[in-house]
This record gives sequence, structure tokens and C-alpha cells, in this order.
Amino acid sequence: MKTSHIASPRGSPPNLEDPVDGAMLSHLIAWTIGALATLGGVLVVGAFVAMGRSAYRQD
Repeated sequence: MKTSHIASPRGSPPNLEDPVDGAMLSHLIAWTIGALATLGGVLVVGAFVAMGRSAYRQD
């Protein structure tokens, strides 16, 4: 059974041996940094809310 390749604009089949090129790697690093920053922001807000609620707690 013959499989077809998605043709690139130059007409040759895509190079599937090295799928991680410079652009993909930089996007991956940027998304990782963004995800860590977002997670950190959410955790900081959660910590502030927890500290604020503990000040008004009546045990």
C-alpha cells in the first residue's frame, strides 16, 4: 500500500527525520515559560486568598 506525503511548497516531500527545528524549539521554550508564569500567578493568587481567609477565621 502506497502512502502519500503532504507536499511542501517546493514540491518535495517534507523532511520527517528532524521535526524539531529552531522555530519549533523556540516556541516550545516560550510556551513552557508562559505556562510556568501562569501557574505561578495562579498559585500566588491562591496563597493570597488563603492567607486573607485565615485572618478572618473564627475557630
